[in-house]
Amino acid sequence: MNRNIIIGILGVAGLLFFYEEMFEAFSAIMQPILDTIGSFGIFIVVGIITFMFCYKNSVKLFDWIEDQTYGTRDFILKKCELLFYEIEPIKVTYILLALSFGM
Repeated sequence: MNRNIIIGILGVAGLLFFYEEMFEAFSAIMQPILDTIGSFGIFIVVGIITFMFCYKNSVKLFDWIEDQTYGTRDFILKKCELLFYEIEPIKVTYILLALSFGM
């Protein structure tokens, strides 16, 4: 067997065997934090972390969407041009957006 597979199996077995001890240690660490900021504070912290992650990666996501849309739009416009069919690029963009949102 591969060494990584064996280590993975032993790691999972160790987690199952020491589950109660790990849970007690985790709850001992988290209890003062939970007492300080409360459960609503945990929701706020998770929300802030999620927002920061999405904000950090939003530029990549919107660049990818823009590349996909313009690439497809240019392809459609070139094919229409070959068929001698004139169409405005903004209309193709609107159609692609409507189709991508399932309208």
